[in-house]
Amino acid sequence: MNYYESLVAKLAPLYRPPHVIGGHTEVHVRGVEKLGEKILPRMREVDPAEYRVAAWLHNLDRCLALEAEIASSGGFASHLQWFLQDSPFDGAGRERIIDAVLQHGKKDDDPMNDSPLLTAIRIADKLDRLTPLNIMAGPTGRSDLPSYDADQPFGYQTNKPCHLKFFLWNVEWYGMLPYDWARELVDKNFFRLFLSFLRELGHDIAERHGIENRIEDDIRTALGRHYEKWR
Repeated sequence: MNYYESLVAKLAPLYRPPHVIGGHTEVHVRGVEKLGEKILPRMREVDPAEYRVAAWLHNLDRCLALEAEIASSGGFASHLQWFLQDSPFDGAGRERIIDAVLQHGKKDDDPMNDSPLLTAIRIADKLDRLTPLNIMAGPTGRSDLPSYDADQPFGYQTNKPCHLKFFLWNVEWYGMLPYDWARELVDKNFFRLFLSFLRELGHDIAERHGIENRIEDDIRTALGRHYEKWR
């Protein structure tokens, strides 16, 4: 068994419930890995082997079973070093992987300064979120959250966590993808269906509360300059 196979065998069980919640499961990790088949032909400077390993490590800090180990090892970066100690990568390769894992969740892309590996992992992370299974992962994984903020149903800058806010973040990620070719990888039929669902959800909320339906304003804000394509 080579390093990659050994890593997958070790990590796959840790990405299954009850060790993770929400959208950080093995399904998502494997989805990010598989998206490399579509992304890396566009980003030939990325080492496929580094990409596969980064995909499997990128949500490791969400594994509840590792919380104590990560804390005792001196933090997440140190724990990643431990997972990479038997890898075939040189020092620079390990640093690229660790940097990609640590920074993949930041808000904005910076292709001029981010490594191509980090950019590729961030693209895949967003693309895999914009799929039916992973859109559904939020409500199924966090059933404790309300569907929307009853005090501020529209305007997803609400400080209260709710599923409608998270759905609109998913919409926002479409526009945050750093390249047009990456947006072309989003399933257009599903994304249009998802926007239709949000519009119907907004209509239902407004009708039940007797308030103005402002979901379209939220969708417009989330999509930014891409709104006209999807109105």
